[in-house]
Amino acid sequence: MLFVPAIGGLVLEVSKDAVLEGKAFTQIGETNFDSALLYKYEKNCVEDLYSVWTSPLDSIFPEFVHENGSAIKSVYDKGCFSTTRNRVAKPKVFVPVFPGTNCEYDTISAFERAGAHVESIVLKNLTPSDIAESIDAFEKAILSSQIIAL
Repeated sequence: MLFVPAIGGLVLEVSKDAVLEGKAFTQIGETNFDSALLYKYEKNCVEDLYSVWTSPLDSIFPEFVHENGSAIKSVYDKGCFSTTRNRVAKPKVFVPVFPGTNCEYDTISAFERAGAHVESIVLKNLTPSDIAESIDAFEKAILSSQIIAL
């Protein structure tokens, strides 16, 4: 059950007195002070699990400095982004904002720094008419955009 795809599934850490009665959930373990994850009869050190999790992308997103001691420059540093000196047509980016999403301000800022024109629209869902208006606004924004950023 733990390793089957569960789209929208969450792993939560909750206190013992959290009210979960009537909710569909599977307890997979308990928090302790051992820095280990115990699942059924297998115990894994958190450091080992972290290494297994990060190693596939380590060559692309390195976490540590090179062996010779030189620092790795992150591709996310502000100095790595640049825009062309020649002013060209700006792509239009649509950033839809749904209840519960986050990072839309960061996304908008990144696209604007790169020279794009950004439009964001919040999905209003309080009434059926709000939803209909939001769908119409989303449709117009999508049709007039070159990029949709989720």
